[in-house]
Amino acid sequence: MEKYMEALNRGKRVRSLQSETLALFVLHIQNIDDEATLQAIKKSLQTGGKV
Repeated sequence: MEKYMEALNRGKRVRSLQSETLALFVLHIQNIDDEATLQAIKKSLQTGGKV
């Protein structure tokens, strides 16, 4: 049961970090006014980081 609780808590922490990272990313890209930069980010996300 202890290992289950450790894994559960670890999973919760990972999801929390993913949410925080996504929130910071969205906040950052909201401040970008350059269309070319936004398109490059979109392409990078769609191709798994390969531009």
